Amino acid sequence: MLPLPSTISTVPGQRDLSDLIYLFIKTTPRSLTFSSACAVATEGLMMGIILVQTTKYLSAFWRTDPLWAVSGIVLGAATLFAQFGMNLWQTYRLIDRAATDLLAIIIGDIRCNMTVLVFVGILNFVAAGFFGRRAWLLSKKKIWLAIPLVIGIFSSLVVIKGYMLPSLATNPSPENLMKYDSWRKTDNRLIVICIALVQDILVCALMTIMLLKEKDGFQKTETSLLRLLLKLTYETMAGPVVLNIVNVVVVALQGATFAGYSRIVTWILGPVYFSSILQSLNYRKDVQRILRVTPTPRSRSTSKGTKRSTLQRVDSPSMSIPLTPTGMGGHIREDSSITAVGNIKRDSNNSAAADSAARKERTVSAGGGSTLSTEIVLDGEKR
Repeated sequence: MLPLPSTISTVPGQRDLSDLIYLFIKTTPRSLTFSSACAVATEGLMMGIILVQTTKYLSAFWRTDPLWAVSGIVLGAATLFAQFGMNLWQTYRLIDRAATDLLAIIIGDIRCNMTVLVFVGILNFVAAGFFGRRAWLLSKKKIWLAIPLVIGIFSSLVVIKGYMLPSLATNPSPENLMKYDSWRKTDNRLIVICIALVQDILVCALMTIMLLKEKDGFQKTETSLLRLLLKLTYETMAGPVVLNIVNVVVVALQGATFAGYSRIVTWILGPVYFSSILQSLNYRKDVQRILRVTPTPRSRSTSKGTKRSTLQRVDSPSMSIPLTPTGMGGHIREDSSITAVGNIKRDSNNSAAADSAARKERTVSAGGGSTLSTEIVLDGEKR
């Protein structure tokens, strides 16, 4: 039989049960405390990244994105900061009492970890829906592809049921520890982790395949855009995929997502999912720069009765043609039109940059494959 980790509890019954809990989760008081400190430090670094990304998003898109999207980003960031505060409280209690009185803090610790895992499931659902919808739009809305995507996306919510730990969370006892041992070998390993892992890989691979199928729609002048979209896909989805692979390995070795070093992975999964969404939203600024477009402010689009903001090209020739009042005569309209056309011709002959921008304008508006890809990235979330 494995040696039980030593504790300093003065009550023999509590000491034996504390040792039994440590035996089941395959850790020691020192390892649990140290791993929690490392986990909260890593989570703090991630929250710094979240703060920077959220500030960047709000400064760039709060006027143009729908109000529900901006509110969702603010709510998500606030939720993750609340989780960070809760994990700080957990770590403080573990440092103070993990080695002396585990039973006094184990119930609160388990409930906090269950809350973290519910947050992970919800953010996994949001991220999978966000990127899965893009992949479906890239596939030109094929119905046969929508069915497995919907099943995979909603499977994330199984975490809410799968991580409702048995009565150990309210009444730690040897009998309930046996129920917990059965739970961690089924629900804990299969229901959530494998689903999230397969789901993330599926969405990432699907996005790549659909972008490569659209490759012919990109002209040579827009190869940088294709590279940017592929880079966006892997930079935003690689983090969750890698973390889930590590999580599967760690949980297989330790047997629970809150035991020992698995806390480091579990506590930052939610921030990583949220960061991938923020990074994808912020990348729209680079796509707008390549295509030379500017988003219409939300107030202007709503005043015209539209449901979403539109994108206008900054250097579009049509924008430089002066509009003639309807009360003026035909000669004035002819003169203004001739003047405008002459100005456009002189500009196009004298400036290579304007000619390149015009070619990009024709490419984006010609109805080719690049139109679908860029529209999905630029304003696909608003539809």
